[in-house]
Amino acid sequence: MFGTISGCNAALNIYIFLQLAYAVSKTLYGKGKYGFLIYSLISAFLASAIAELKILYFEIAIIFTVAILFSSMKKKIKIILVFVIVMPIALNIMAHYSRNSLQFIFDIQNLLWYNNEIGYGSEDAINRLSAFEIIIDQVFKNDTLKQMIGVGLGNANKINFLNISSAIYSTYSALRYDWFTHAMVFIEMGWIGIVLYEAFYGYTIIFCVKKFKASQRMKMYYFFGIAVAALSLLNSMYNNGISTEAAGFMFFFSIAVPAIAAKQEGI
Repeated sequence: MFGTISGCNAALNIYIFLQLAYAVSKTLYGKGKYGFLIYSLISAFLASAIAELKILYFEIAIIFTVAILFSSMKKKIKIILVFVIVMPIALNIMAHYSRNSLQFIFDIQNLLWYNNEIGYGSEDAINRLSAFEIIIDQVFKNDTLKQMIGVGLGNANKINFLNISSAIYSTYSALRYDWFTHAMVFIEMGWIGIVLYEAFYGYTIIFCVKKFKASQRMKMYYFFGIAVAALSLLNSMYNNGISTEAAGFMFFFSIAVPAIAAKQEGI
């Protein structure tokens, strides 16, 4: 869908989880049918299996958890039934198109190794769970001040279309820190930046929960916001999709929907 360029899977992942969050929101609080939800889930599993997006299973678990927490008992039962119907189909799809991915999902040791092993994409690169440790050691040189505030916003980046690189990027690009949102935020803004970045999604969840409880007409949009913000906390450690041109505009437009709904509803 997003071609074969570098980062296309990250953009695809953002698109899929936005679509699934919308499908669940529409089914629970809009005029969507459960058949539409099942179709959306199976389509998502098929696309993710072909692209080897292992993270989708965990994202769906988050969406369904949010759905169970913010729905009536009747809807909870229906959501669980949908899950029971779809999962065998999803596992068969994964087994057919990406058997190796299936092994990672159900083997905790392999999963931890895959996300912690140094060398994601190249021999020297960081990985999802090793990012903070390696950046502190190799880039910050254990400097406490840099750990707190980073090297400065924009000082570890590269402008692709101008082929301009910062000094930090030129020196440490082999680490591939720019492949992960949390690593990029940490290297530029330190622990303070990480806290502020994740706090945005935390605040979005709190905002949406409050509006969801007060809403009479637009619960669908607040539920959507809760699901997207919760997924974003996970996605920030998985890849850099949120910060790419292909997916970034789509994502931030989507997460702004609850605020627009609140203004329209006057609550």
